[in-house]
Amino acid sequence: MPETTWKCENCGFEKNTGHYCGMCGAVKIERKESRMQKLACEMCGGNDIVKENGLYVCQHCGTKYTVEEAKQLFIEGSIKIDNSHKTENLYCLARRAYAEQDYKGSQKYYEQILLEQPDKWEPVFYAAYCKAYDCDVKDIENNIQILKNKLNTTFTFLRADNNVNQEREIANIAALINELVFDLDTKMVLSYDLSDDPNKDYYQEEREDVDRHESMLELLDFLINQLAPYTENESIVYNKFRAKKQAVSIMFSLVAYKSRALADSEDRRFRNRIEKEQLEIAAYDHSYKIEKTPSKGACFIATAVYGSYDCPQVWVLRRFRDEVLMPMMCGKVFVKTYYALSPKLLRLVGDTKLFQNICVRILDKFVYYLKGRGFSDKPYKDEDRLSK
Repeated sequence: MPETTWKCENCGFEKNTGHYCGMCGAVKIERKESRMQKLACEMCGGNDIVKENGLYVCQHCGTKYTVEEAKQLFIEGSIKIDNSHKTENLYCLARRAYAEQDYKGSQKYYEQILLEQPDKWEPVFYAAYCKAYDCDVKDIENNIQILKNKLNTTFTFLRADNNVNQEREIANIAALINELVFDLDTKMVLSYDLSDDPNKDYYQEEREDVDRHESMLELLDFLINQLAPYTENESIVYNKFRAKKQAVSIMFSLVAYKSRALADSEDRRFRNRIEKEQLEIAAYDHSYKIEKTPSKGACFIATAVYGSYDCPQVWVLRRFRDEVLMPMMCGKVFVKTYYALSPKLLRLVGDTKLFQNICVRILDKFVYYLKGRGFSDKPYKDEDRLSK
């Protein structure tokens, strides 16, 4: 059997056989296959390690090594790598980044874990959750839809994981979904354009806002259905009805302030569901106050304080809104800001007695002042302003 030729490292002659170069007589240099080939980070397992300012820095996780430490990271080519240590480190990095509210970093680490453990509920959920939490307003609808799909997979994997307290993790996931919806809803409110640009298509913007809220409602509905079987777990039941309250709040906002972007069938569907959901919530939470389905442009805070959209105090305030504020540019901006923020404020503190007491005193004094300036407390319909 002919011997394989080799290249001489001394003169470059390539057709040598045996142990000596036929051109210059140099001895053939034997090299072991197991020589050191590459660096691997101990924390994340990444191989992209670059020397910076005398240290070796992992470009994936930022871990730094001295020269001596870097020598220990060389991997023998013939050694099989055990990825369990790498995965444990990635979990550590992902959880730390999440705790520090570094959602992009946490998403990156969880996505790396998914390459090693595609059937684990934690990376499936948190990779999608962090992406949705940190997204721009324009991407909310798409990312919420992705999270809803991943939530289905999350619950499937979680129910098959006997190494964790399943109900505790389910309650935690439910709380996080509720928090996400509230924060993204607030982010949308703060992004509203309050100007009156005649060249802007505000209908299209409102329609996009409706679609984003619809995706949130779908996410909440899916969560509610997943939590329904756990009737004995107090924390899970609490988060189920918290999701129902959020859904009602979103629908209140849509029928009151986005009605021109709603089809008649959508408006009817939301109003019917508001009534149904409020009855279910009140049966669970006896302190919950059922509100009348709002009219278009309802005064949320005033209605909450006085208990009705149609009462003498609110009629005074509505006349002031339509006769004084709406004809002025600054007044329109104030009204739009109030309509955008008041539902969120009520959701935060509207049920507290302190908030109610403070607001009723302020509004009573303001209503008394307006009545002294000629604003009537007689019945008033919003349509009346159109006839003036």
